[in-house]
Amino acid sequence: MNEFARQGSAAFNERLRGALAAITADVVAAVGPAMEALVLGGGYGRGEGGVVLVDGVEQPYNDFDLFLFVKPGARVRVDALAPILEPHAHRLGIHVDVSRPIRLAEIPRWPPALIWLDLLEGHTVLAGPADVLSSRVPSWLGQTLPSVEALRLLLNRGGGLLWAMRVARGVEPPPDPEFVRRNAYKAALALGDALLILHGRYRSVCLGRDALFQALADELPGVRALDVAEFHREGLAFKFHPDQAPRLAWTTPDLEALCRAFVRVFLAIESRRHGILPGDPSTYAAWAGRREPPEGGIERLLRNAVQNLRRGRLSLRAPREGLYPDLPRLLDPAAFGTAAWPGESGGWLTAWRRTL
Repeated sequence: MNEFARQGSAAFNERLRGALAAITADVVAAVGPAMEALVLGGGYGRGEGGVVLVDGVEQPYNDFDLFLFVKPGARVRVDALAPILEPHAHRLGIHVDVSRPIRLAEIPRWPPALIWLDLLEGHTVLAGPADVLSSRVPSWLGQTLPSVEALRLLLNRGGGLLWAMRVARGVEPPPDPEFVRRNAYKAALALGDALLILHGRYRSVCLGRDALFQALADELPGVRALDVAEFHREGLAFKFHPDQAPRLAWTTPDLEALCRAFVRVFLAIESRRHGILPGDPSTYAAWAGRREPPEGGIERLLRNAVQNLRRGRLSLRAPREGLYPDLPRLLDPAAFGTAAWPGESGGWLTAWRRTL
């Protein structure tokens, strides 16, 4: 019997099982014979989903992350599933997200990336063969992730943190009441996780990951000097029980301390990856080097060129390349009070959302 949240009660897990069975039945009916499998990833797929008490009743906190696998040549419009999934999401009080349609033949060719590692190491098959992923694992599974995945994780969580800072400073309204707190904790967790990836110690299972990071910090003075073990520990606690996490609200000093830690870790990782680099955000922004390794294949290069042209840039590099330089500078608390920060941070976030 699957556990979707090991810290939740048996009754809570049974409710999630029923909700997921209903979602699966609707997706199977909508996709029809084109469907190969439906897989639950994320925290609930790994058995580590968040649980909160609302009026004394256990409720889910995280999104349901569904991965849809379809037969070769099948044409499935994921946007057509939105009206089917919305009633379920409304009842659960969370988002129910579905991936783009994926062919089974793609799985062995998945690149070594955090998203695929997390899915392969922890998932629940809702429909289709139980070994739909485990029988097709890429050859890199079991090896360490490339160091660029540490940078990509920080780009993802740094964008959320920058958005949260705009909300906290009154530049724009919050998308939801938990927005600042949720994104602060995600960024806090990413600080330790990025360093674990960089040093080849990352594991997808959350339980015990704080001990992994503490061991890394104890072993390496450079990691210990970054002083992020407590942030990482709090981020993990939030994943399991968001309503019992140490900070029920993040004060302005808390958020600014998190931003300073984020900048420290970001620049330390880039220094390690590229050799000697400037240690301050402004000089890093001016550095002309490539942040990511070149992406191979003519098709990929042409796709990069098209995406960059839509943004008014002429480049064959991945569109993410244009985002890395300014992120530490915009997250430096010294920039928050400047007249340019609201406009520059807003423009950066617009470009960041286009890459998601």
